Amino acid sequence: MELKLVPVNSENKSILINLYELYEYDFSKYTGRDVDRNGKFEVNIDYYWEGDERWNPFFIKVADIIVGFIVVLFENMDTIQIRRM
Repeated sequence: MELKLVPVNSENKSILINLYELYEYDFSKYTGRDVDRNGKFEVNIDYYWEGDERWNPFFIKVADIIVGFIVVLFENMDTIQIRRM
């Protein structure tokens, strides 16, 4: 079984937002966050593409199926090159 980290591009933002909703739900008992009147957590991830380029979201895939996500903060941008897809 091969595990892959696949950069999330802006076209796949809606998939990442859906996964973030599940993440927020799972941690809500620790964070005290609650859903809004529409039954959703307020999730804004636009800054991954419009803000600080050190933040980089990746899908975690196994056998080409998304099984999760990770967000990596690259602290030293002078030594790391990021290829956005």
